[in-house]
Amino acid sequence: MLREAKEVPLERLDGIEDELDTIAAWLLSRFVDDKIAPDRIGSVSAIVSQIRLVIERRRKLA
Repeated sequence: MLREAKEVPLERLDGIEDELDTIAAWLLSRFVDDKIAPDRIGSVSAIVSQIRLVIERRRKLA
């Protein structure tokens, strides 16, 4: 997804953000149900944040 966020046309960034929202909701649900360890949440959250930053930067440069 990170590579995709860096390379896709700007009009596809909304779709990537929707996917990130889905991932974040799924992670939260799994965390609340004690089905995923807190350290795993932190790792994936950091990656999601990095992808969101790339999207934000691309939009600012457009």
